Amino acid sequence: MSTPVTQFFNDNIEMTSAVLITSDGSSQDIRYLIADLSIKENIFTSCITGTISVLDGLGLVDKLPIVGEEFFAIRYRTPGEFGGKPSKFVDKVFAVYSITNRQKQDDKMEFYNLNMISLEGMIDTLTTVNTNYVGLTYQEIAKKVFNDFISESGLKGGVSNGRYIEIAKKRKSINVEKSSGLQSLTTTGDSPFQIINSCAKLAQSDDYPDADFVFYEDRDKFNFVTISSLLEAEPNKLFEYAMGDQGIEENRVGKFRYDLVRELDFNKSPDALKSSHTGMYGNKIHAFDPILKKRSTINNNYLNIQREKKIPSFTTLDKHNVVSETSIYRNDIGSSHSQYYINNIFDKNYEEVDYMKDRIRQDTDRHIFHQDNSFRSKGRTTMKFSLLNNYTFIIAVGGNSNLRVGEVLNIDLPLASDIEEDKKRGLHSHLFGNGKRNKFLVTGLTHNFIGTAGRYFTYITVAKDSYFSNINTNYTGKLIKDAATFT
Repeated sequence: MSTPVTQFFNDNIEMTSAVLITSDGSSQDIRYLIADLSIKENIFTSCITGTISVLDGLGLVDKLPIVGEEFFAIRYRTPGEFGGKPSKFVDKVFAVYSITNRQKQDDKMEFYNLNMISLEGMIDTLTTVNTNYVGLTYQEIAKKVFNDFISESGLKGGVSNGRYIEIAKKRKSINVEKSSGLQSLTTTGDSPFQIINSCAKLAQSDDYPDADFVFYEDRDKFNFVTISSLLEAEPNKLFEYAMGDQGIEENRVGKFRYDLVRELDFNKSPDALKSSHTGMYGNKIHAFDPILKKRSTINNNYLNIQREKKIPSFTTLDKHNVVSETSIYRNDIGSSHSQYYINNIFDKNYEEVDYMKDRIRQDTDRHIFHQDNSFRSKGRTTMKFSLLNNYTFIIAVGGNSNLRVGEVLNIDLPLASDIEEDKKRGLHSHLFGNGKRNKFLVTGLTHNFIGTAGRYFTYITVAKDSYFSNINTNYTGKLIKDAATFT
């Protein structure tokens, strides 16, 4: 007789497994003890984390006991079909690392939080790497470190019984984008994730001028990819969200309960002073070459990069700039933001300098032999990450296990205006972006299961690295025209 599929939390989520596995291999199904469960993904965080709030009437903390060395295996999905296919199950194993906020509710019931990290994250904390990597690209180093010390790690965390063998099989693979230039890297006691994140900071893309690699885990895999490639992706057509039904086609609204934005909280809005200090408008990069005894300075200006045809412009969600031609920051070249690097400032490798060619070889000085001129793109990288922090907000939508961080979504939000002129400009005229520039990058996700209320929400953190309209024509032009009013 087959085991029936458990429909949990009403029709919001289909959860077939939520098992706490102890250090001796025993297990306990805690689906019906969960008061609240949060699972978090973020493109600026190496791995997924989570917290379970437990209402325990079984005395598990003392009886199992729970000591912060357990595993939590969960399998769930959102009911229904997306794109004509059933939702994909999220099959995830976490390592429990701490118990917090333990409280007695009454004589037979207590409450506590179990804090969790991806199994790979726990392996990372227990692993150090002491290896020389010579003549490899940063992407090759990142992939090798991940495969050797995370994916293929023999660490099982306890006795080698069936449970732990199953856990090992649930480890994820890594997706990498190509980086340019051969490098050498020596690791001395660093964890695998520290090394991979170091590679992400130094790597230069083969396809984009910005050194904007990030290392993160999503629902399906780990990723060593560029922000630029994420921004170029087409919006996921399966998930197009709208706040309210204003101006949105009737065949979209209500088609799925996942379409509607239930809540919206603005997280970060433009801050000119902060953006100036973080180098978004302009910055200086100083490089010192200890071999050639020379110094090089690069002045970066946002508008120059965007308008100079010989310089590749930023890859953005939209083509509109965040700095106007009349802005006081239009000529900023880093008066409030400078960075200093020790780097090779020579256009080629050192061995191509006549008096060094017999002295610097791969077998005698592997670190100097392979050229590292990553300082050249550091200014652009600083701007790119500042742009992603310029305009962000969080929306709450019906729980959706199919979403992943790093995706681009279309989100239609009503313009906060009751002016008749705004309502007559077209079908989408009263929406941010006029129905055309409503793309956002998903930088963070929090899946929140509220067991006591039978609800499942997904909180989506999105970023916009450009503006919905041209600020030169729609903003500064009007400002200049109306200036006489104030004189």
